This record gives sequence, structure tokens and C-alpha cells, in this order.
Amino acid sequence: MPINTVVRASATSGCFNDCDRGIDEIIKIRGENVYSVFHLVKEKKLVVSINLKEVEGMLRSYDFFRVHKSYIINLKCITRYIKGEGGIVILTDGSEVEVSRRNKLEFLKRITTGPR
Repeated sequence: MPINTVVRASATSGCFNDCDRGIDEIIKIRGENVYSVFHLVKEKKLVVSINLKEVEGMLRSYDFFRVHKSYIINLKCITRYIKGEGGIVILTDGSEVEVSRRNKLEFLKRITTGPR
């Protein structure tokens, strides 16, 4: 199932009044067991009953990256990267997401080479 379909279907099920959401409105996705919490622009959230691994597969052809076991971020929403053991990413909504040590090198490679 395409990610746009997941976001639209969840929105039309009553989570939001305006259901025409696009990929660019996703800032980050947080995994919580069998659920994924989409953090969208304008501080909106969308809870979907799909685990993060499945969401990650749906987002392969987009500019998203799994920076941590619990987070996937939209690479277009990065405002700042703070160096550290793994590092911390500051996103457009002001939130901070930790980059795991394991994913740091691949993450830095992705953000320095630009969008796919």
C-alpha cells in the first residue's frame, strides 16, 4: 500500500477534517510497538496501525531516513544537525531527534549527497 494512501485513509477515517495530506507534510514518524505516529506540519499527529518497519519500506523512494530504531525523519525538514556520538537532528517543528551511532555514517552520507 502506498504511503499517500495510508495517510489519506487515516485522515478520512476521522482523524482530521482536511484529508488531502501529502508526503511533504510528514515531518517525522515515531514507532510505538505496532503503531506509527506521524508528526505532521501544524503540530498535527496521525496514529496508524502499521509498524515502523512497514512504513520505512513504503518510504524508500522518498527523502526519509530511519535515524533511530524509533524514528524516521523527513530529510527535507532538517534545520540543523548537532554533532555528537550519534548526533541530534533539529527539525522544522523545533523537535529534536537522536541519531543512533549505528546509523550516523549512513545518515551523514545521505544528507551530504542531497536528495535522491
